Amino acid sequence: MVWNNIPQCPAVHVQRQCTQCLQTQSEEPLPFFCKMHLKNTVSVHIPAEVTLTVNKQEITVKGPRGELKRNFDMVPLDLLKTADALQITVWFPRGKLNAMPRTIASHITNMITGVTKGFYFVMKAAHAHFPMEFVVKTGLVEVRNYIGQKEVHTTEILPGVTVTADKEKKNEIKVTGNDIEAVSYTCAKIHQSCRIHNKDIRKFLDGVYVAERGTL
Repeated sequence: MVWNNIPQCPAVHVQRQCTQCLQTQSEEPLPFFCKMHLKNTVSVHIPAEVTLTVNKQEITVKGPRGELKRNFDMVPLDLLKTADALQITVWFPRGKLNAMPRTIASHITNMITGVTKGFYFVMKAAHAHFPMEFVVKTGLVEVRNYIGQKEVHTTEILPGVTVTADKEKKNEIKVTGNDIEAVSYTCAKIHQSCRIHNKDIRKFLDGVYVAERGTL
């Protein structure tokens, strides 16, 4: 069946309420443009203590704990700010693009949580024989005596992240910050700095692991 003879009504086609299409198609399936969604919109609530600014595709979030910025120009979306919400819209979404509004909304929600509460990760050193020691310096975290090595395993602390050593529990450190990606990436780098090489990782489990995480 040829659909070129049908009068053009794109808006009604998308809503799947075109009477001319339904009368003409008989028992044949609807064409692809009748099955496409017009848009996918997700809203993010903005708390009263948070100031959110939209500049094209760049979003700035300010709160009691500080300020975070992020650019989403890699995604073709519309950002509309209302009094207490931010609407994220993708037009004619297909495939992975249909999931983008929810992904962007999750990033913005993490930014709002970061500037209001903040995030923390607790990392513990696990050892079988050789106890490890944490040394926190300006911009660096050192892990010493890893499986008895004399080498000092050093990890750089990302900007906006704070690492503190527990005086009572010497095998623990606490990583805090507003940006959840910077905090979690710092923890990942600390974990990867103490990996065993040329041995069975099922047997040799010495290392630094995340034991707890949450909001401050």
